[in-house]
Amino acid sequence: MATKSLAKLKAQRQQTQGSQAPEAGRTGNQDSAATPAHRRKKPYDEVHITVYGPIEGKTALEELCIARKKELGRKVTLRELAFEAFNDILKKYGKSPIFPDEGAH
Repeated sequence: MATKSLAKLKAQRQQTQGSQAPEAGRTGNQDSAATPAHRRKKPYDEVHITVYGPIEGKTALEELCIARKKELGRKVTLRELAFEAFNDILKKYGKSPIFPDEGAH
């Protein structure tokens, strides 16, 4: 099975994209449209923070998300709860909260 060079694949991709009509209101780099939503650039840099804990803890947090959803009338994510908790810890130890309030939209 023959493999294509990276340059040939890139040229084919550009040809394919060039032959398609651009979407209305779309601006910027063509490659950004192919980037999944979770991979798009944020207005701030991000790193992955992983925490292992008891399964009961995750279950309790998921239940809290559901309860908050009922109270607020919108989806509440584990990420949102984690950011709130991280900001609370920073405040507790005299630091400025730096995690964005994702529930404020």
